[in-house]
Amino acid sequence: MNDIQPILDATTYAVLATTREDGAPWATPVAFAYDDQFLYWMSPSSAVHTQNITRDNRTFVIIYDSTPLPKADTHGGVYLSSISEQLVGKQLEHGTRVYQTRFSAAPAPNAAVTLYRTPIGTLDIDKTSGERFYFKHEASKL
Repeated sequence: MNDIQPILDATTYAVLATTREDGAPWATPVAFAYDDQFLYWMSPSSAVHTQNITRDNRTFVIIYDSTPLPKADTHGGVYLSSISEQLVGKQLEHGTRVYQTRFSAAPAPNAAVTLYRTPIGTLDIDKTSGERFYFKHEASKL
C-alpha cells in the first residue's frame, strides 16, 4: 500500500471500466476514496456503469498521474482488475465514513446515489513495472 499511496493521495478521479449488456466497454470517471483494502466511489443509481455492475460486477479501475510533462517526475499509475459491489449495512456505514473523510461535502448515500467499493487486491508482480502498479483480485476473471 505504501508504494501506491502517493498516487492515490494525489489523484481525485479514477477511470472505472465496466461492460455494457451488448458487450461494449464503458468507462467513466469517478471521484474515489480509499482505505487499506478498498477503493470507494458514489454513483447515481441510474448511471450506466451502476447498471453494468449490477448485471456484471467485473470491473477495471485506472488511477494515474495526469500531471503534464515535464513537471511530473514519473507518470505512475494504479491498475485494478477486480470485482465491485454496492455497499449495504455495516459496510455502507464504514464506506460512507471513508468517503466523507476525503470529500466532506459528499451527500449520504440514498435511493438516488449509491456507494460502491472494489478490493485493491494483490500486487501482480509479473505486470508491475517502475511506477505502474497492477493489482488483481482472485475472483476476477480479467
